[in-house]
Amino acid sequence: METTETLRKKIQFFYDNHVPLHMDVSLTHPKIEVVNAEVIIKDVYPYIFRVETAPRASTPAVDEAAPQCYTLQYADIMTGHIRIAELEMLRRALARRRAQKQAQIS
Repeated sequence: METTETLRKKIQFFYDNHVPLHMDVSLTHPKIEVVNAEVIIKDVYPYIFRVETAPRASTPAVDEAAPQCYTLQYADIMTGHIRIAELEMLRRALARRRAQKQAQIS
């Protein structure tokens, strides 16, 4: 399992390189429900990070064009309340690389 510090370093990498992320958030307090939203990391702190959703085209019924800002905790990633597609792809790639190295050693 990843520690808060390793998650912070990965988030910091995405922040430093201005990489947009795709995120699912399901929190009950505060109530936040975000599905496959493209976000940009705005700030990184020791225990939290801030993201902003990318602007979307608004519909006449709902004005969702304005970006939304959220403050999130690394612990919510560890508990599964926040899923970041790019982190999951990175985990799978590292697991494959470890398996290939183990196969070469054997």
